[in-house]
Amino acid sequence: MNNFPDPTDLKKRDFSLAVLAAKPSFIDWINQRIEEGMPQRQHLYQAEDDVVAFIPNRDLFAGYSSKPTYGSYDEFLAELKPRLLRMELARFGLTEAQFGQSESERTLCEFFELSFRDTVVGISEQLAGTLEHLETVNLSRRDFSLALMTPKLPFLEWLDQYSKVAFNGKFKPAQLYPIEYRGVIVVPKKAQFTDSASFISFLDRLKPSLISMELTKLGRNSRREFEYPDTKETFDAFFDLQVRDSILFMSDLLK
Repeated sequence: MNNFPDPTDLKKRDFSLAVLAAKPSFIDWINQRIEEGMPQRQHLYQAEDDVVAFIPNRDLFAGYSSKPTYGSYDEFLAELKPRLLRMELARFGLTEAQFGQSESERTLCEFFELSFRDTVVGISEQLAGTLEHLETVNLSRRDFSLALMTPKLPFLEWLDQYSKVAFNGKFKPAQLYPIEYRGVIVVPKKAQFTDSASFISFLDRLKPSLISMELTKLGRNSRREFEYPDTKETFDAFFDLQVRDSILFMSDLLK
């Protein structure tokens, strides 16, 4: 693998996120090992612990750019996936021998869902004066967490209606709002706040602005067609916001 740089500046937009989520098959495997006597403390799995990794944006690779910085994107992913699997197993104190599966692209796909997000943004300057602890965010020191937006069924149903109005039904919700487009926001770490309630309050105050951020990705008429107020309650009805603290850089994966 090339010596890919770690991200230091969100404005460059030269990286994406690889988001790893355990499939039921991995959870079942963990539960089975626990029943067989493996120390449970090593294998507790919570969704918020799912790993995300900063990787180079695919537009920097051959086949996606007229002046590529790197070679084949497919070859890059083929090398990346076993490394992601190895890092994920290590979090549970597992080795390849204990897992009983090869560290391969096929194994990762069998036990984990891998998706990508192409847009990672910081909190806007307009909100900077109303939200605390933003000064603690630092990419190079890894002093940050990531908040990932996921649409709920009501938003997908609204997207279907919006497609009919704006595009004569030409596009399905998954085409208008693919996984790669879904918002990711850099936020302060939970540890910067006095307690969990303060951190949740911070996220709640951020939510109204996130609605507009996502609607702008859908075309100029989306704001008019979305006839709901920009409030925390609207956000919670249409989106889920999940915070991730287990964040990898390419330098971690190249070890």
